[in-house]
Amino acid sequence: MAEADRLVRREFFSPELAALSQEKRRAAMRDLDARIVALDQRNTAELKALLAPRDWFTVGDFGARADEDAWLLVQHADLDVAFQKDVLRRLEPLAASGQTSPANFAFLFDRVATNEGRLQRYGTQGGCAGPGVWRPNEQEDPARVDERRASVSLPPLAVYVKESGPGCL
Repeated sequence: MAEADRLVRREFFSPELAALSQEKRRAAMRDLDARIVALDQRNTAELKALLAPRDWFTVGDFGARADEDAWLLVQHADLDVAFQKDVLRRLEPLAASGQTSPANFAFLFDRVATNEGRLQRYGTQGGCAGPGVWRPNEQEDPARVDERRASVSLPPLAVYVKESGPGCL
């Protein structure tokens, strides 16, 4: 499931898509968006079923790859914010104890906050503001964002913004 998620999202950054005229690129993006929504809905339903008998795919019991893959699917379950919130609640103590990635917890925290129209805490969510320019959504207490990011092993926001820019067409 996670590999299919990664593959379809890589299409956003394909040279073929970038080479299309603006009109054709918009049409291709609409098609890609529809495919992603359908995949996300299937993945969310399957992940819910897999999580039914357990709290999470902890690093200690299932390994870092299972933890990462499951988090990725929850991160992209934007049509089911209640599910994202439920998983976020489950992950908080696990992040503190090293049984899930603290950085992934931060990404999901910000995703839920953004989906609910609240300020994000770690500056992980944003969007393209032009070719080669990525900007984070607003954060709570922006002066301390790098301190919060460091606490979950994320690089400073300026580094993240610079690294995210090349993906913006």
